[in-house]
Amino acid sequence: MVAARIAGELNLHRCIPKAPHTKKACYLRTRLYYLVFVCDHHFSICYGRPPLTRDFGAITPPTQFLQSEFTTEDDARLVSQVEIWTTSTRVFDQFSLDPEAHLSDQLIPQLRRLSIALDTWRADWNERFHVNECVGNYPRKGVGLHFHFAKLFLCSHVFRRAPAAEGEHLQLDPDLQEFATNAVHSATSILQVIAADREIQSYLHGLPTYFDTMIAFAFVFLLKIRIKNPANLRIDKAGISETLDALAVVLENVTTNMHPRHLLTSIASSMRKLLDRFLHGAGAGQEAAPAQSQAVPGPQPPFDPDNQWLSPSDAMFLESYDFLYSPGADLNFDLDLGVSHHQ
Repeated sequence: MVAARIAGELNLHRCIPKAPHTKKACYLRTRLYYLVFVCDHHFSICYGRPPLTRDFGAITPPTQFLQSEFTTEDDARLVSQVEIWTTSTRVFDQFSLDPEAHLSDQLIPQLRRLSIALDTWRADWNERFHVNECVGNYPRKGVGLHFHFAKLFLCSHVFRRAPAAEGEHLQLDPDLQEFATNAVHSATSILQVIAADREIQSYLHGLPTYFDTMIAFAFVFLLKIRIKNPANLRIDKAGISETLDALAVVLENVTTNMHPRHLLTSIASSMRKLLDRFLHGAGAGQEAAPAQSQAVPGPQPPFDPDNQWLSPSDAMFLESYDFLYSPGADLNFDLDLGVSHHQ
């Protein structure tokens, strides 16, 4: 927030329309603004606030910045981030400003347009990056992760429909089944990549908080899908259970050498508690995967099937949890009431 305000006070944005830059000072000022832009948008997810930095793509497309004689491969990755965050901000503006609002029929066409925009972004950048001598295959793999992060963020909003009437089974409208399936696919892809890719695991300690946030959200999303999914949404419950377990095991191992106050350490601990409570503990469904750890002793409150599938607090998990001011706080997600937030 402070960096975004200072960037505005320094008028760094005034050099953006001059792209492609012929003066290095102007190139550096634009580059710095784009860096602040990306960081500001990362934290807008954690804080649930609109970003403070503006998108000037309508005036000067970010790709023009890459035509400068000073640009490097790092700048290409930076521009790819500016582009996807520009789209993600449109998602925030359209769907996430009011956490209590249900998804209206009028927003479904916009949902489809934004989904296409994300698909286009992935197609544009997926083949752009190659092995880097400093960060290996991360640039290309990062495109896939960021795509699925954004796709999950967008498509998970379809579960914010009005709750089913009493005595009726929760079902998704036919027009929304495609988006619901995409949300499940993206959440699964995120967790499977983290659980299977040792190179990505090696970078987790130093990645932005936004990555930890989205990993946690994907986990909670899939767990709720596994426990209670709409009647007309076909899912592989056994496969989801295996994916959740595999991720929990990997993060427990990865965070062994992390500082106890690292956010991912808290997330890993809470993931295991959730699995013990809802999949492996007393009252879990018969089709739950075999436990890989001991269940939490004592009676556990049951999951309430009458709750709306995705409550406002769950739908706004990304926007409501104050990560920075809860260092080391245990993420005690409460699936009975939605996600609890430590303020």
